[in-house]
Formats: sequence, structure tokens, C-alpha cells
Amino acid sequence: MSDTKQTETMICCGQPVRRTRFKDTGTYAISCSICRKYAEADSPEEVEAQFKALGLTPALPAKPQELPSYVAAKVDELRQMTVPFVARDKPALTRLIKNNIRYVMNRTDEAFLKAWKTQEGQESIVHAIEEAMSLGAELGKTGSLVPFGSVVEFIPAVEAYEFALTNGSNPPFTWIQINMIHENDIHEISQINGEFSCKINPGVPRGELVAVAVYGMNTRLGKVIGEVYDKSRLLEKARIHSASYQYYLKDVSAFAKARTEGKVQRDGGREYIVTPIKKRDGGTWNKKVYLDEISNPYEGADQPEMLRKAAGKSFLGKYARVRNSEAAIQEVSGDDPGSVDAMIDRTLDVAMANLEAEPEETTDVEREVKAKASDAPDFDPEPDEPAGEEPTEADIVGELVEGDDEAADQKDLDIF
Repeated sequence: MSDTKQTETMICCGQPVRRTRFKDTGTYAISCSICRKYAEADSPEEVEAQFKALGLTPALPAKPQELPSYVAAKVDELRQMTVPFVARDKPALTRLIKNNIRYVMNRTDEAFLKAWKTQEGQESIVHAIEEAMSLGAELGKTGSLVPFGSVVEFIPAVEAYEFALTNGSNPPFTWIQINMIHENDIHEISQINGEFSCKINPGVPRGELVAVAVYGMNTRLGKVIGEVYDKSRLLEKARIHSASYQYYLKDVSAFAKARTEGKVQRDGGREYIVTPIKKRDGGTWNKKVYLDEISNPYEGADQPEMLRKAAGKSFLGKYARVRNSEAAIQEVSGDDPGSVDAMIDRTLDVAMANLEAEPEETTDVEREVKAKASDAPDFDPEPDEPAGEEPTEADIVGELVEGDDEAADQKDLDIF
């Protein structure tokens, strides 16, 4: 057992990190059981530095009122994944983040609120916001969050792709089109010398969706490029990449297994099963999964939009990633005259101050930390103690949510 005292509380994903000393090698390790980050080094100081370099992930927001502080802690990551010409524009970035947070916090429909009740639902909300930010999409205008069971999916409009890839300096496309092809449509698709062409005469009725064509005028090549994705190919991509589709398949499989084992129960006329769900603190709780609430996001009325998203993301996603990479290279090389760091100062003070959210008497995260932080006696015989009387980032953001613009300016808080 080491007698080395750790100097500060280290919280990742809302709980104390796990500290271990390996007696056979004498090395020290720090890990997070939630996000699985891991670091190992020869001394406590080195391993702390390595783990911090990986980034301390804030706890997932468990309710709408916790979203502003979560976003405040993740603002640098959000900025990095947002299309460059928005990330560099302080007013535009502020407005985009503020409006997207407000959209999520103002959703009070029962299907959406259900997502806040489970960890997978909370993760899906956060991931959906990140997806929207990556395209510079404003939720409610150029994209929306659609609930499926206990999770939500971000569904971008075609305009979201157009905005991300046809605006700013040196955009990869001049224009973009995403066409749905149905079984009764008369369509002609060709690719001659690399030039893509898609012509569709809609049938009446159009029938089932069979494919999605994604194409646009590539700025550098000076010609139209594109690709056609048939329905089965898109469904296979969904099986691999779509969280809502994966949860749907998992619930269907669990129900089928429970039926063979005689474990399906009834609540009035409704069938349900009980599924153990892992909690953040390592424990579990029993979740009721009702058969009539299991919905396939890739069937029914939402199928065309979900398949269009899958096709658009498959074809256009690589151009968005390359564009962000090129912007990052420009920053490092000094070619970009606008310094991102110079625009960080107080970017979101006004955004957080204007959020119309009533702060609740929430559980103090650090109080929870005290109760949990006793997991590594080999590293430190005493549990981590909270850092002291300095206000946490969440506390500061909570004050901003309660106050107004003028009060936020008077405090002159540089929390980001």
C-alpha cells in the first residue's frame, strides 16, 4: 500500500476515478468505469497528468436542468466538432448552442421526456446534440430530435448538409441534393466519366422506398459526384451505426428470449419484461420494457427520413470530416488569421444566462462523490476529498442560468 497522498479530487463521468497500484510492476493506474479511459505510469503525478490529458468527461445530464452545465464543461469539444466557419464566429456559435440547448430543455412531450429516465436515453440526447453541432444545424429549423422508445435520434434536414458543405471559405460543394427513389418512380441514374446524373419522375402512388441518391456539384472537381444507396445497404449501416436501431434489436431479442423462458409478464392487457439496467454508481435497477412501446425507427412513417439521414451521413460525412481536419491544419500552420483561442473568451456567458430554466434543488455532485470515492486503497488509503470551497463549474453556470445578461457581465466570469 502506498503512502502517497493524492492532491486533488479527480472526477470523470460524475464519479471518482478508480486508482490502482500494481504491486508486481510498481506502476500506478487511473481508469474510469463509465467511459473506459485508462492511464498507467511510474508515479502518481505522471499517471494523473496522463489521465488529465485524455480529458475528464463530465457526468451525463440526468434531467433538462443539468444540460447547461454539461454543455459548459464540453464547450471546447463542441467547438472542435462544429463546422469551422461557425466555430470561428463567436455570435453564431453562441446563438447556435443557446438555441439547441433551449430546444432540448423545452421539449415536454411524453415520448421525449422518457429518454431522460435512462442512461442510454441521456447518452442519445447528448450524442444528438453533438451530431447537430457537427453540421451547424439548429434544432427545430434544420434538424429535429425524434424519440424512438427510450432513445432519440437527430434527423437532419437536407438544408443542414447544404449549410455545412456549401458555406464558408473553400466549400467542398456548390449544391447538394438527396433524392428518395420509390418503387413506382421512373428514374434514370448514370455515371459517365465520373459525372453523376439522377433523374426521377415520381409515380402515383410512389410505393415503398427502395433507394436514396446523394449527389452534388463538387467545387474542386467542377462536376457532379454522387452515389446511390439501396434500402438493404442502408439498413445494414443502421444495424452497425444507429443507436436507436441497436436498442430496438436488443429489446426485440430480450423479449423473444423472455418468451421462451416464460418470463413475459402482463400489466392489464400489456405485455412487458423486466430488464436489469446498470446505473452510474455500478448498481442496477429494473426497467420495464413494454412490447407495445418497442418501435423500429426504420419502419413506418419515419423510415424515409431515417434512411435519408443514413445515406447523407455515409456520402457527405467524409467531406465534413476532411473539412474540419483541413481547418485544424490551417490553425496549426498559422495560415488561418482568425485564432479560435481568441474567440473562446466568454463565448457562452450570454447563452447560459438567457436560458429560461428553473434550477432545481439538485443533488450536490460532490456530495455524491464523497460517498463513492473509496475504491482504491492500494493507491491511496483515504478516499478523495472534494477540492474545497472553490465553486464548481456547474455552480457557476447555475448562477448564470438564474441571472440575466447584465448580472453575468458584472460577474465577469471566464468559465470557459
